[in-house]
Amino acid sequence: MKYIKVFSVVALFAVVAAGCKTQMIERIDELALPTGAYMRTVPFIVYRNGAPAAKHQVDLSKTKFTEEKFETVIEAVTAKKGEDFVKYDLSIRFVDNTPANGNKTTTFVPLRSIQASSFAKDPQTGYPRHTLVITGTEALAATKVALADITAQPLERRANGLFAIQTGGADIPGDEFQISAVMTLADGRTFSATNTGPNITGGAFYASQFLYRIVVAELR
Repeated sequence: MKYIKVFSVVALFAVVAAGCKTQMIERIDELALPTGAYMRTVPFIVYRNGAPAAKHQVDLSKTKFTEEKFETVIEAVTAKKGEDFVKYDLSIRFVDNTPANGNKTTTFVPLRSIQASSFAKDPQTGYPRHTLVITGTEALAATKVALADITAQPLERRANGLFAIQTGGADIPGDEFQISAVMTLADGRTFSATNTGPNITGGAFYASQFLYRIVVAELR
């Protein structure tokens, strides 16, 4: 009987020990996790009404529209320091924000495809960079919009910067061009405004909206 009791205690201990055994979980390989990519805009800011008004936006004068240009530096950021970056496709459309005189808004049409070979590695960040330049003449030609059909947003210069002229307590609107972008990687994945979250598109550091705006304005 004593032998049976001792055996029962040992068996019970073994069951408890087995039940308390820690389950070993295989360590996650962080490098194997899927990663995204984004095209960072080296920040530039348009100042309106004495304060920063918008990023990825530039005002071009209507009277000198064909002589002016949109220009900014973009940086291809990927997990492989841009080595798997293939191309950056741009499309453009005209947005008529003053439809009272007839709505001439267009759909997006292809503007340009920038290959990775046009980018050069930045010595400080290690990511490839490119100076993006879009002229007023290019915008008109791509959208087939006549300069005479564009209504400029009226601005006035004050001591602390440019201010939009208002009527009835609201800024008088002006027409604009919008440039949409798609970033393609070597594995075929693409990234754009449609599949990128607000932390990337709206974050001060990432500054990657995949959308640029050219607002037609006129200083009065």
